[in-house]
Amino acid sequence: MKNIKKKIAIIGSGIAGLSSAWLLSKKFDVTIFEANNYPGGHANTVSIPVNDELIDVDVGFIVHNNINYPNFVKLLKHFHIPTKKSSMSFSVSINNGQYEYASFLPFGPFVQISNLYRERFIRMLIEIPKFYKFANNFDFKRCNNKLTVENFLNVGGFSRYYTYDHLLPMASAIWSQPISKILDFDAETFIEFYKNHGLLRFRDRPKWKTIDGGSKTYINKVLSDFDGKLYLSSPVSRVSREDGIIKLECLENKFSFDHVVFAI
Repeated sequence: MKNIKKKIAIIGSGIAGLSSAWLLSKKFDVTIFEANNYPGGHANTVSIPVNDELIDVDVGFIVHNNINYPNFVKLLKHFHIPTKKSSMSFSVSINNGQYEYASFLPFGPFVQISNLYRERFIRMLIEIPKFYKFANNFDFKRCNNKLTVENFLNVGGFSRYYTYDHLLPMASAIWSQPISKILDFDAETFIEFYKNHGLLRFRDRPKWKTIDGGSKTYINKVLSDFDGKLYLSSPVSRVSREDGIIKLECLENKFSFDHVVFAI
């Protein structure tokens, strides 16, 4: 008698859902449900016309490194997906260019000569190593209450120059969030991310790489080797378990599965 494959639902087609679905589909009957009209989730490449040429630009996931993304690196190697080095530079422009600086050395910080005489710029530079030391040594276990990023900066006594000219613009760029939301982030999680990604030290930072051709390259490769079904524009409205069976509702359709993976 032929063995009937177990049916598995994957909700979300970001890197977690896509890689899970690809691997599980080798042994099981897998169906992916994606709310967006494209697969990939945070990994999204758009083509922008520039001088009669289409330029592929990643608007979500952009870079990775060998230290923080070991399994992802293995996935790229498995599919022979080429990568290239990324400079990961950072720049800030305030008040329509009245105040600007960049991270590339030696000239970036002083791309505007007037920065040499700006109090706000000098204060910001001084507080960068101060923040590294404070964040690396801070013991969150001794706090009775959860600290937000705003609380954390107040406890450390950091100036508005460092806060609004450096830390918040960088964090806003990393998470694609407005500054007001960054201030409400959980401080411990925020600092842990900075530590893990080498953002609290000047030396031995991770070497960042980007995918040649954009993140759509790996998405297309994984999907080409995916033995299952993919439903786009299909947000899941309800998941329940009845008598050991997973019941899933999507766009007024109902499905039954043996297992479900929430990759969202």
